[in-house]
Amino acid sequence: MFVAAWADGLRVASVADPTQPAVVGAWTDGQLVERVEGGDGYLLVSGHSRLVIVSVAHPSDPASQGTFNVGLPSHAVAVGDHAVVAADWMGVLVLSLSDPARPVRVSSFDTAGRGRAVALAGDLVCVADGDGGLYVLRLTGTR
Repeated sequence: MFVAAWADGLRVASVADPTQPAVVGAWTDGQLVERVEGGDGYLLVSGHSRLVIVSVAHPSDPASQGTFNVGLPSHAVAVGDHAVVAADWMGVLVLSLSDPARPVRVSSFDTAGRGRAVALAGDLVCVADGDGGLYVLRLTGTR
């Protein structure tokens, strides 16, 4: 289990015995960790002005792979070797993670409000956009 521990970074917990969860790994870059979402062997860690791709190939020793500076990333989800990011005033970004050390923006959509959260349903991206309402976008070329 991976936990966003705010000022304490990322914590990896074992719940093999649910009555006695144990921290088995940790990662921090000295910045706030607000959200953690899983990918294929990596995590998307979002917090203060950046999205960090963290390898969890060895859960006891998570390692930073790459960083993408993006205003205030509110939430990110993994889709294959891409990340869809709710990026506050920047709307929605799609990043290529084909080289995790160098994430690259491949697409974006500027919403009317502030992109707060994203959810995937097939090839649709639902964007919670604060005062801008709900957007439903079609995601192509990422699978």
